[in-house]
Amino acid sequence: GSTRCTGGPAGPTGATGATGATGSIGPRGATGADGATGATGATGADGATGATGATGATGATGADGATGATGATGATGADGATGATGATGATGADGTTGATGATGATGATGATGATGATGATGPVTVGSAVTNLATPNSATTEEIATTLNSLLDSLRAAGIISS
Repeated sequence: GSTRCTGGPAGPTGATGATGATGSIGPRGATGADGATGATGATGADGATGATGATGATGATGADGATGATGATGATGADGATGATGATGATGADGTTGATGATGATGATGATGATGATGATGPVTVGSAVTNLATPNSATTEEIATTLNSLLDSLRAAGIISS
């Protein structure tokens, strides 16, 4: 027989044994119910623009619309460039002569001109003799007048003065 120990203390746990060989895969289980729909993802970038389609046929011209109201007058434009000078017109008739203007002030006296050449000696005409005053410082008015008149007569007779 075997002896069986009873009542003694349990011994320490022995070391873990080596892992056993992996068992074969069991049969696939039933498909589970669909999960809840996830949140919508971010919108993707725009794709490249497609090629332009062919131009369609021109439609029939529509009826003219009603004339719109006249718009406000615009601002005056800048002045244009000056045009070329026109041809000179015909000369007009002479006007009447204007009134004579007032006489201007007398100008300054000009410089004395050069002395002219001495003229040829003229023929000597003998006139009446004129005598000198005897005492010039004390001559009377009558003596001076008589001598002056004799001198003038002598000059007239010689043709040097007239009248």
